[in-house]
This record gives sequence, C-alpha cells and structure tokens, in this order.
Amino acid sequence: MAKGEKISKAKAKKWVNNYKAKHSKDKNFLSSMLFDKKVVVDMLNEPNCEGLRVYNAIDDEGNEHFVLVGTDANGGNLLPSSEESLTESYSLLDNGFPCPPNCPPDDL
Repeated sequence: MAKGEKISKAKAKKWVNNYKAKHSKDKNFLSSMLFDKKVVVDMLNEPNCEGLRVYNAIDDEGNEHFVLVGTDANGGNLLPSSEESLTESYSLLDNGFPCPPNCPPDDL
C-alpha cells in the first residue's frame, strides 16, 4: 500500500503554521530544508529504494537538521553497513538549504 497522499494548500499552510507557532521561539528552529533533485533522485535510484523517510535531527552544536533515508517496499530503512562510509550502496542525506534563514518568498 502506498504511503503518502496529497493535501490541500490550505491544510498544508495550517499545519506548517501550527508547527511554526509551537517551535519558533527555539533559537535553532528549522521550518524546512531544500534538497536538490539530483541527490534525491540518486537516493531513489539506489538498489531496492521505494521511498524516503525524513528524520528530525540535532547536531552536536544544537542545530536542527533533516536526515533523509531510503526505504524498501516494506518501509524498512536502507542503511549503509559501515558507520562512517560515504561511498556504499546506500546513503543518508543532510546538508540541505535550511529555512530559516533561506526561506522562499512563497514559504508555507
């Protein structure tokens, strides 16, 4: 069964604004992160990748991030076997373009 469904712009704006209202007082607040198409498509083209999972994360300096992980048809994470390798079949993505401070004019 496919996971994920379309929602209206009004619902998306409301939900995003609910999140912003709850968390915007945090000095490290992160609303969204832009990932280039190429890195996302590359991840989706990894062996057995059928979806993406997005994790909220905080680095050692307290900054928020989103970490993207490929998933298989059953929703299981496709993780590299090594803890440190960046060259294995499966990758983990971070280092997108964070908002704030780089929010688009049409930000939800």
